[in-house]
Parts: sequence; structure tokens; C-alpha cells
Amino acid sequence: MEADWDEIARVPFPPPSLHTLATPVSTFAFDTAQELLWAANEYGRITSFYGLELQKYTSYKGHSPQDGPVKQLLFCDKGVLSVAPRSLHLSNRRGLSLWHLSSADFKDLRCMHFTLLGTNELLVAGCQDTMFKIDVEKGAILETVHAPEKYTIMKRAGHYICAATSTGSVHLLDPNSLTVVKDWRSNLGWVNDMDATADFLVTCGYSPRQQLGYMLDPLANVFDLKTLMPLPPIPFQPGAAFVRMHPRMSTTCVVASQNGQIQVVDIMNPNTVNVRQANIFDTYLLSLELAPSGEALALTDSACSIHLWGSMSKAHFTKYSSPTEFPDSSPPLPDMDWSPDTPLNVVGMPYYREALLSIWPTHTVFDTGAPPIKIDPDITKSLQLADIGGYAPNPRKTRRYQVENTRTTQNMQNSLSAPRFLSEKARHTSEDEARLQMSDLYADLYRLSANGGSKPDELEMYRKVEIKYSKFGVDDFDFDIQGVPTVLMINTAIDTAVHSSHAKELWSLPKWLPHEIGIIVDQGQFFCFEGQDLKLHLQRGVYTIVVYELVGLVADINVGENNKSHLVSMINVGPSSRDPSRDNQWFIFNDFLVQQVSMDEALRFEPKWKLPSVLAYQVKSASHVIDDSWKENLDPSLLYRRWTNRANIHPNDFRLLSHATEVPRPGMPVAIDAEFVKLQSEEIEVKADGSRETILPSRSALARVSVLRGAGPDQGISFIDDYIAISEPIVDHLTEYSGIQPGDLDRTTSKHTLVSLKVAYKKLWLLLNLGCVFVGHGLLKDFRIINIHVPRAQVVDTVNLFFIQSRQRKLNLRFLAWYLLKEDIQTGMHDSVEDARTALRLWKKYQEFQDAGVLEQMLEEVYRRGREVGFKAPGAIPKDDAKKDAGGTDTPDLLGDSTPGTPRRRPVTLAFSGRSGLGGSPMGRV
Repeated sequence: MEADWDEIARVPFPPPSLHTLATPVSTFAFDTAQELLWAANEYGRITSFYGLELQKYTSYKGHSPQDGPVKQLLFCDKGVLSVAPRSLHLSNRRGLSLWHLSSADFKDLRCMHFTLLGTNELLVAGCQDTMFKIDVEKGAILETVHAPEKYTIMKRAGHYICAATSTGSVHLLDPNSLTVVKDWRSNLGWVNDMDATADFLVTCGYSPRQQLGYMLDPLANVFDLKTLMPLPPIPFQPGAAFVRMHPRMSTTCVVASQNGQIQVVDIMNPNTVNVRQANIFDTYLLSLELAPSGEALALTDSACSIHLWGSMSKAHFTKYSSPTEFPDSSPPLPDMDWSPDTPLNVVGMPYYREALLSIWPTHTVFDTGAPPIKIDPDITKSLQLADIGGYAPNPRKTRRYQVENTRTTQNMQNSLSAPRFLSEKARHTSEDEARLQMSDLYADLYRLSANGGSKPDELEMYRKVEIKYSKFGVDDFDFDIQGVPTVLMINTAIDTAVHSSHAKELWSLPKWLPHEIGIIVDQGQFFCFEGQDLKLHLQRGVYTIVVYELVGLVADINVGENNKSHLVSMINVGPSSRDPSRDNQWFIFNDFLVQQVSMDEALRFEPKWKLPSVLAYQVKSASHVIDDSWKENLDPSLLYRRWTNRANIHPNDFRLLSHATEVPRPGMPVAIDAEFVKLQSEEIEVKADGSRETILPSRSALARVSVLRGAGPDQGISFIDDYIAISEPIVDHLTEYSGIQPGDLDRTTSKHTLVSLKVAYKKLWLLLNLGCVFVGHGLLKDFRIINIHVPRAQVVDTVNLFFIQSRQRKLNLRFLAWYLLKEDIQTGMHDSVEDARTALRLWKKYQEFQDAGVLEQMLEEVYRRGREVGFKAPGAIPKDDAKKDAGGTDTPDLLGDSTPGTPRRRPVTLAFSGRSGLGGSPMGRV
């Protein structure tokens, strides 16, 4: 490693698919023939990078996620060989699949290398009892060989194939007979990395430490392949994790630690060391590779990044590299004169000399279609023939539009069978049952769901299952675990009798509750790890482990004898954010109190008054993943539907959106205003000292909502003007402030076409999720009563546009319209269309002031004129508390002391049709 070596490129490893988080590199290698660096992940995706800038060249899926992570990459003239625990794959360097090999005997493959026959024959091994010889040309198994040990790493060195075992030994195998020539115990734990040349073999790995578990050895072990004797090890105090032999200097090797320290050492003279430090910051290294030319070094870290080291002027990957093939530019298509008389044979057909992409490998081909559904015998009995076929009464054995999966077994039992004991399974094993991967209980439930089951109140899965005990006791019962969910809800069961006071004291220990846990499900058994054990399993990678992180908990709070205990929630909102840097942001949810707390405070427990009741763990890979692809498939047809049959509506008053030219899109402005009625008056208690306390707040309901176009040639024309049907008794229509007359919201007497609250809500919901910007006056209160959350970026509220913070008073719509627009609105009853149109014009006026650079002067002038007229347009009718309760657009004072004519604000809630409770979205109600 020369003095001018440094990091020359760093690129993030791409995620396995869209809308997913990036994953660490499971294995990578330099191409032996071209200037390419290949890397793979745990989902079977293989990606290549070209040149010193690591430009993305090809990316393809060589293995399915069920096959496990890619363990090793190997190169031949045909392309790239990759091995996963359950499959073997060959693709050319452009990503086209040549063959894919999978077998039931492939259980946990880990490594591979070529035999004496060059690149035509491949030896594949792993943590299993058999090895396989593979014909690279045909992609077929030539021979199955017994494996002396379970192998994790395989390298070719001189006359031997060096294979590292899972127990810390290295076997030197004869390439012809595959027998063990020499067994060298290099590490007491296991071999983490290994490399070999014609003369030397170097390993680094783990060994047990007293009271510390397994740790990296502070040295790299060296073995002489000529004398078959070990040599003095290479000291490496940071802990040798990775090693590579230099391809052109036979006695030089590169050793690296997990914290990024790199040493270039001469095996014959270990005292001569060249030390470098990789810039990995708060991550750790996962692997190291040295280019075949010896002029470039690559590293991968746990932050899903690939680092390339070398000299910018000299670095290259291979000594004599072949040219890398890039796609040709497409020639322009020739012009063709087309007419009804033009013969079709003048259209040329393409010719292909290579295999088309449509020739997919066998592992990507799936069954399509299904056998026809058998006709129910009850239909056949009562079938009446007619000219167009036959007809019969519907036996009503399935739900409407229900489709039967005819690929599943159709032999259904009427009752739910109890799970078999393990001893019974041994006696009743058949070929079909051996192929079945689920337990009998889950198989029955699966078939029931496939065939539609029965009526909701007769679901088979809820029936009582009678279990007959075996003579072998509980150990004979089949507790086979099939998998783990995305979210784990764990009951701590602290209040049960089993938990002594000493056990409760454990919860008060700092960091006793693990923030991360790992779960392994192997052969139906469930294993849970945390702390150092979890890190150890992740480093070893022997088992597929699912890592969970703590995202919330429910704590039982008991603060005194006279107070009843209650529950509070501690929620970590960081994993729900798109920003990966927001990892730990804990909040306490105590009824209406929501406050941010530190992680230490959230996870601090006291045996006497604060103990956890429920813990919530979420799969760590799902953190910061928000799938909003559903927004791309929204159906806006509801916005184009006419809900009235009235033909006398003038097009300048109301006009539906056009499918062709007025499709709602992000940033499209729409003006909105809503009117409300009162369903329940507030109840106020007057105390002896004259103070008033609200015992029961008022309830309001949405009565009318109007939405207008905010731009374009039809600006100001409404496309939504809905009156909402209300079945609950209305105590006050607030006609003077809402324009709603008695009987307007009753389906039997209304002169308007009424819609349900669900329809009105969904229209607004569609506009919101299509990205429209809502323009109005006092929208915060309107949206709160409508019970819809609109992001600030999609709200233009004129009550905030014409507002000076230091004046501590917001202006009402009528005054702003009178002074700025020279219009007198709301002279009679309120009209939501008029209010929405006025707010839209005020927004346009605000933009004019901004463009002219006179906004601040105009705001000062508006407030000066407002003080002169008492912030009321001449002739304005004083507002009373009823308008406030209905969510109107009057002008409240921001301070506790109200000025004359400005009543204080009171809490308002929205009652939905057919329900007396509060809260919830009306989307789920009909």
C-alpha cells in the first residue's frame, strides 16, 4: 500500500427494491476479467459497479429471498457464479440468466471453488453433510460427495483446496479425491476470514475469552503450504477480522479490524507494518477484498456503503482487463408513409442472434390460471334449460363475488381437527403429508379461508377444539412454530403471582429492557437473543435471525393509595419517520398529555409505581419504511359524479370537474368553506365564586361543504357543494351564521340533494391525497370539526396571511373583504360558496401585495383601519357564542382577555351520523 493510497470512492449499496431500506452487502468480489466490482445482498440481488467511480453497471436478481443471502461470488469466462444456501446461479456480466440450479439436497450452501478441471467443474459445499460437483457448462449436479466437515469458506492454493470448517479448523483437500490431506486447527472458535496463495495460508477468527464470550483473536494465523507446518502468527492488537493475500507479492498480506484499521504486513517480517485507518465513523466493517491487480482495495460497512481505496493515478482492478460491453445507442426509426392501401409486409420484423429476455430461468416461472370451479350439486338438481343456457336459484353458500382457489385441496372436513401428536404423525406420515409444510391445524384454517368458510358467526377457527392427551405428556404435543410476525406484542404479566418483588426489582435496573432482540425460528423451535448474543449471531450468520427493535410500551402507573392505577403509553416515533437519522424520539401519551421525553426516561421503571404491561417490538428492517404507493392508485371518479338531478343549475354557479382537463394534481389550489349545525349545547356550571366551568362541551356536525376551483379559466366556480344528511336531532341550525334552514338536512323534507357524511368526507380525502392545496379562512377549526388532518404545506389560510403576530389579533373574513376587496359579504345568511370565493380572492390579493413589495405596509394599514372601525365592516351584525360553537370564521382574540365583541373560544367536537360518541374517521361508517 503506497503512500498516496486513500479512499477514492464511496457509494451506497442500492436497496433490494423500491420503497425499501438499503441492506448491507452479504458478499462482494472484484471481477477477474473486467473493471467491475460485484456485490450481493441477503435478498438475492447482485449488482456490479464499473471503474474507479463505482458507476452502477448491472443489477439482477439471482436468487429468491427464500433461498437466503448470497454467500459467495465466483467468476468464469461465461459470467458470474453466485451461491446462496438453497440455490446456485450463473449469469453473464450483462445480467442475463444462463442457468439456475436448486435441489432439495441444497440446505445450507456457503462456499464454492473450481476443481482441477479449470472453470468447467465446480465444488460447492456448506454447513451440511454433503458436497456437490457441478458442471458449469450445463448447470447440473455431476456428483454428490460426503463432506468430512461443515465448510464455510473455500480457497484454492497450489495443489490443495483450503476449506475452513465451522469449528475453527482448516482442511486441505485433495482436488481429485476430495479427501482431507491436512487438518489444521487455526482458531478455537471459528474462522471469520481466510485467504491463500501458492505458498501460504492466513486465517483470522474468533476464540472464547473467559467471562467475555467469543472475541476476535489479536493475531492472524499463518500456515506454510509447502512444509504443511504453521508459522509464527502476525500480531494484530485491534483484533484481526479480515485478511487478503497480495496477488503479486507472495509474502505480503492485508489485515483489517472491524473498527477500520488496515495493516499491510510482510509474513516473513511481521515487524514491518504499513498502517491506515478507514473512515467508517460510527459503523463497522463487514468484509474486505483486494483487486486481482493489487492496486485497489474495497471495504463494506454496516451502513450499507462500499469504500474503494487506491491511488487515483494508478488504481485498476485487473492487470489485463477485457473491454466492458455497454449498450449501443438505438438508431432512429425510418419514416414510413402510411395509408389504408399500404401493405403490412412493408413493416420489417426484427432478427435476433441472442437469447431474448423472455427466456426466463425456471426459478422465476410460476403457475397461472386455475382449474375450473366445480358446479354445486344443488344447482345441477334445479337447473332449468333455456335458449341461452341454463339457470337455477342461488344456493347462497358463498359470499357475493367470492372466488374459490381451486388449486387447494377440496376435501374438507366439517369440523376443525385437533393437532396431531408427534407420535401420531410418525404413524400416519404419507407422501402428501410429508410435502405439507404447515401443521395440521394451520392447514385446516388455510383450506377454510380458501373455500370461503361459513357464515361469520360460524367460523370454524373459533369453534372449541378438543385435545386428547397422549401417554407421552406435553412433550408429545406439536408446538411447531411456522414464523414470526412483523410486530410483536409482548405481555409482561408483571401483576401475576409468579412475579415476586425481587423479579420486579429487575425492571428498575438501567438498560435491563433490551432495545433490540433477535429471533430465530429453526425446525419449529423459537429462540430469542439480545445484547452480545445477538451481535454474535449476526456476525456469524449461521442462522436466519430476525432483528426487532422496541417501538413502544404501555406502563401501569400507580401513584398512590387513594388514586386508581392508570395506563400511559411510551411511543418511539422515530421508526415511523422517513428520515433514518430519527431513530429514538420517544413521546409519552397520557390521555390528552402528549410530551416528548428522553429514551432513558421512557425506559425507566420503578417497582413501586411504574411497571410495563405490554411491550411492542417491530422488525428493524421495517423502520423508516413508509409505503405510500397506494396514492398512485386512487380512484377520483367520485369527484366527477353528479349527485343531483336538478337541471336549472347555472354553469357559472356549479360545474363538475372535467375528466380531461381538470384532474386534481399536487399543488392544485382549491377554495373551501364549511358550515356546521349544533347537535348539543354546552353545559356550564356557575360556581359560588362566579366562575364558570364547562361540564359538557357542545357538539357540532358538518352541514354543508363547498369546494371551488382555485385557478384556471373557471376559477371561482364550485365543483363540490354538498349538503350532508343528519339523522340525529339538531338543537340549533345556526341559520343566521350557516345559512342552513330547518329541514335542509332531512332526507324527507330537504329541497337539496343530500349526501352521506362518508361521501362528503371521501371527496375531501381524495383532494387531500391527490395533493391539492386548500385555500380558506379559519380552516384550522373547520378541519378539526370535519375530523381530517391536512399538512401545513397543503393549507393556505387567509386568517394567517393577514396577521401580524405582535398585534395579537386575527381579522375576520367580512372585514378583510370590505377593506381589501371593497365588497360587502354576509349581508344576509352565510353562504359557504361566497365565503370560499372571498378567501380565494384575498389570497390572490395577498400575492399581488407580495409581488409589489408592499405587503408589510398594507398589513399595517389594514390593522390601522381596523382599529378605527372596531375590526368590523360597517353594518356588521355582532356575533354571539353560537357562531363560535359552530366553527365559523369570526375573529377571536389570542389573549385570555377578550375585547368587546370577541367572545372566548370553546372546545368543539364533531358528531357523526348514527353515533353518539366522539372521534374517529367517518370513512369506516356507512
